[in-house]
Amino acid sequence: MHRNFQLNRPVQVLRYGNRITIKNPGYSLKNEDRFDESGSIIRNPKIAEIVHETRFAETKGSGIRVMRKMMAESGLTEPTFESDRESDEFIATLLFHPFLDEDDIQWLSKFKDIGLTNDQLKALIFVREVGAIGNSVYRSMTKTDTLTASKSFRKLRTLALFSEHGSGRSISYVPDPEMLLRLNNGELSPTIHGKAATMDGSNILTVEHSPPHLRTVVKAVHLSSRLVPESAMQLIEDLCAWRELSLVEISELLVRSPSHVFQSGVLPISPDRSASLI
Repeated sequence: MHRNFQLNRPVQVLRYGNRITIKNPGYSLKNEDRFDESGSIIRNPKIAEIVHETRFAETKGSGIRVMRKMMAESGLTEPTFESDRESDEFIATLLFHPFLDEDDIQWLSKFKDIGLTNDQLKALIFVREVGAIGNSVYRSMTKTDTLTASKSFRKLRTLALFSEHGSGRSISYVPDPEMLLRLNNGELSPTIHGKAATMDGSNILTVEHSPPHLRTVVKAVHLSSRLVPESAMQLIEDLCAWRELSLVEISELLVRSPSHVFQSGVLPISPDRSASLI
C-alpha cells in the first residue's frame, strides 16, 4: 500500500536472530516527527481503498502509534523507523526481546565512568543489537529533536565509541574501536594485545589456519573490493562452524577492518544473533 512502484526493487523482509527488518521501496510521505499523529498521506489510493475495504488496514494513520503501544505493553522494545529520501526507502526494525535485559545492564555498567545519558546508553544497546544507528532512528527511540541527536552523536564520536559511515542524509553510526573492545563483555575473546590467539599458539590468525575447503573462498574475498552480504554471511557461518570466532578474528581472516564488516551489514554480533534472509 505504501511502496513506490516506480522503483524496480522488491519489498525485503530480513530475519535475524534478534530482530526483523522490513525494507520498503519509497520513503514516507508523512514527516517522521509526525508518525505519532493521526492522519495518513496515501501514495497508492486505489490499493489503499482495497486493503481498507477488506479490513487489512485502516485510514486513521495510527499504525505506528499502535505498534509502539502494543510492543511496549508486551514488554518488548519499541519498533524503530527510518525514512530515507536519498535512497527512497523506508525501513522498520522490530527487536524480539526487552530492550534492557540483565545482560544489557551488566554490559552498560562498563560505561558508567564516562557520563553518558540514558538516551546515549540506549543508542549503544541499539548498535550492539543491530550494528548501526542513524539520526532518525535515534530520534524515534529517544523522542528527541535533530539538534539534540546530533549533539549526542558528537559526544559518542569524541569518546571513540561511534564512527560515521556515509554522508549527508545517509550518515549512520557504527561501532568504533572503543566500543568494539567492549562488545563481548569487555573482551575481544580470545585475543592477545588485540591479536587473536590461534590453535597453534601464535598470535595472528591467518587464512592458512583455516580448513582447505574454506581457504579458497576466503582468498577470493581478499581479491574483492567489497563484501557481498549474501555470500559473506554464508562464509561467516561456515567459518564459525569450523571454530568459535570473535569479530576481530573474522575481520583478520577476511582482511577487513571490524568497522567495515559491520558497515557491510553481514556480521551478527554474537552467535545467537545470526542473520538469515527470508
